[in-house]
Amino acid sequence: MLSQPLFKNILCQEDFKSSAGGAHCFPDLRVGVFKEIVPMGIDPKIVSYKETGIHLSPQEFHREVEQYLSQATQGQSDTILLDCRNFYESKIVSAACLLLYRCWSEVFTIVRV
Repeated sequence: MLSQPLFKNILCQEDFKSSAGGAHCFPDLRVGVFKEIVPMGIDPKIVSYKETGIHLSPQEFHREVEQYLSQATQGQSDTILLDCRNFYESKIVSAACLLLYRCWSEVFTIVRV
């Protein structure tokens, strides 16, 4: 990678760690050519990264979500909140959330739903 001109001014030796190992370390490794890195379930020719919405700061995003939730309960919102995490990413987040709390029953006794 370091010899590739594309990465010449981006990567350095410290970006890599080498260690002893071999194919036995990665028994489920698959190499292949795919249309997209994270499959979204729709043909990439139909949806393009060039046709995006506006970028929001975290504060703007939270403000928009609050507005969406208040309008959605009244049936007035034309906004769609799309979660683009793939299955693997959503499982990682779920596992991380579970690790934050020792017992979910404690959470539900504190938070009033």
